[in-house]
Amino acid sequence: MEKIGIFKIKLNLQFKRGRLEPDVRAVKRQDQMKKSVQLRNSIRLDEVGARLQAYRLDRKLPPEQLAAKLGISRAAVYRAEKGEIAKVDLLVRIANVLEISLRELLGIAIEYIDGAVPFFRRVAQLEEESDQIIAFSGQIPYLLTSAHYDAMLAQAFEVLTKIDAETGDAVRELALVLRQRKDAYQRRRPLLVNIVFAAELERLLLRGLTVRDEPTQRLEEQRRKAKLEAMHLRELVLNQPIDVQIGILPEALPSTGFQLFRRSQHTVLIVSPYQLGDRPNLPLGAAFSMTCEEGIGHHEEAARQMWSRALKGQQAATFIDGLIERYGIVE
Repeated sequence: MEKIGIFKIKLNLQFKRGRLEPDVRAVKRQDQMKKSVQLRNSIRLDEVGARLQAYRLDRKLPPEQLAAKLGISRAAVYRAEKGEIAKVDLLVRIANVLEISLRELLGIAIEYIDGAVPFFRRVAQLEEESDQIIAFSGQIPYLLTSAHYDAMLAQAFEVLTKIDAETGDAVRELALVLRQRKDAYQRRRPLLVNIVFAAELERLLLRGLTVRDEPTQRLEEQRRKAKLEAMHLRELVLNQPIDVQIGILPEALPSTGFQLFRRSQHTVLIVSPYQLGDRPNLPLGAAFSMTCEEGIGHHEEAARQMWSRALKGQQAATFIDGLIERYGIVE
């Protein structure tokens, strides 16, 4: 602060060469403080709690053990997982114990998800919180599948459980998560927007949900169920519930899909290689989620473009009829 006569120059001004100019350093400090406040206001503590729970479960860390490592009660861990976190110090300690960065825990960086079970568990959390789900994975939307699809998936999982004990445990846990997702969806019924790629339907009709080359009898059983599932999808497309929108995209697109989870003014983007379709991809890959506006904006634009080109209603149902006729098993 400079003195000129009896006056004090305030408001971050300095006297320079006979004129008043902004104090650049002070303005920068104010700008940094403003950004810091905006950042704090943009962090949703309930989502921090959800990420905390997801990371804890991924590390197979019971709440009692996490509480002991943090020096707090188990009840305090449960409160933290609900978003009741009052001290930054606790967040830092939690991030250190879980071996993640504070930015990852706060959701101000890209959140990487290694493994199918943690990925689908995180998806289940987001589905529970969302008012609208936009899925552009190309596959038949699992939340809307019938018992025929679950039967195909159970057969595929049976094969995976025989690989080794660790894979078997992961597959059984995944099956539980998937059942919980369907149950939760039936309770809440958020708005679903889905794009199904024609190539995914073709593969499903030709192979069902097979993990590897199957004996003829087993493959035929899978294909019968796949045909019934395609007919179920046709019915959904033709007579869509009020809270469901499904489009069929005839052209081929990249295999990695994405989902947008919307709630109020907040959106989370998840990009993932994991799939439950033909030859389910469970052991390998890495997914990530983000909340940055730029990344979400690019994917929303891609979603709009794909939706505008997708077949809908009677046109989509007729297209599915053609796929069933060409690729469905002949009884």
